[in-house]
Amino acid sequence: MIKKISLSSIILVLLFLFSVFACAQDAKEAPKEEALEFAGTIIDNKSAEKYLDELSTFAPRYPKAQAVIPLSVEAGYSIYTAEGELYRFSDDSNKKIIEFLQDRNNTVQVIIEAREDEEEELELISIENRYRGVKPVRHIRKEPYHKEYEPNQKNR
Repeated sequence: MIKKISLSSIILVLLFLFSVFACAQDAKEAPKEEALEFAGTIIDNKSAEKYLDELSTFAPRYPKAQAVIPLSVEAGYSIYTAEGELYRFSDDSNKKIIEFLQDRNNTVQVIIEAREDEEEELELISIENRYRGVKPVRHIRKEPYHKEYEPNQKNR
């Protein structure tokens, strides 16, 4: 009787281990949620709500100085994408964005990689400047301010 109990217990343990191994293999093979990549402007949630109807014109002019003030930090952040969509960040992601914006070389024009969580907020994976060290040129004057002025001649 003792031999039967130990043999049956060994069989049960082996069956249990086999089922655990099979479940672990299924978990490895299950497709993970794909990361999303967005290019856009980081905007504090308070400003995003205030200018919701005007975000297409507001976002390109949104200054970094506005993003780092205490009211903006408390409100959290969203990203207004180049496609015209607004996505809110999770609390953990907001902390990463605050750290990113504290570096004086970083801007609010960014490229992010993120996943959407259960609450439809973005979980930030990575963030970088959209213009990698080069700010976009808004306007280059092709002709001199005064037509009479020539740069290499003295004014009379």
